[in-house]
Amino acid sequence: MRQQDWLLWYTYMWGGARTCGEVPILLYSCTYCHRCSRVDLAPGSRTVANPDEITKLADAISIVNVPMHRRRQTAAVASFVCALPATIICWVGGIVLLLNPFTCLLMLAYFVFIFFIDKAPQTGARKSERMRRAAWWKNFADYFPMSLRCETTLDPDKKYVFGYHPHGIISVGALACFGTEGLGFSDKCKGIDVHLVLLM
Repeated sequence: MRQQDWLLWYTYMWGGARTCGEVPILLYSCTYCHRCSRVDLAPGSRTVANPDEITKLADAISIVNVPMHRRRQTAAVASFVCALPATIICWVGGIVLLLNPFTCLLMLAYFVFIFFIDKAPQTGARKSERMRRAAWWKNFADYFPMSLRCETTLDPDKKYVFGYHPHGIISVGALACFGTEGLGFSDKCKGIDVHLVLLM
């Protein structure tokens, strides 16, 4: 990845890019041209047109200027994305503890419980409304932004299957809509007890 591409991604990731027309303004930008001011700041170059122009460009992409609500949204999404590899680390850690003679009996009992005794993954038991309604999920949904619209009243005495397509790689829309209250599903579809299921 070229340095200019990385800087372009960086400004979009942190939400700090301001645009001049449709072209993002970048700090190190000899390949990208912008209409409002031309500053040749190629990496390694010390030639600058005007110090005020540099200040304006630096201010345009500075993460210091990102509003606090946008920082919370980015942190919510980043924590979710970083938690995905953590599941692999937990599995590896569990296997290591299973092979350790001091912890193998405890881990063996735990594995028997989660694979043969615990039926919560099939029945949807132990759903935490407090966790589903955490403000963190609202920030998660507002990052993209997402919205949920209920166009008809659903009878809470009936059962429904909601399909979600296209869902992408990690189904962040389905998580925000059905797995949490980030989009206020329970307020819009009153009385519907929803459980998110992924097909493998």
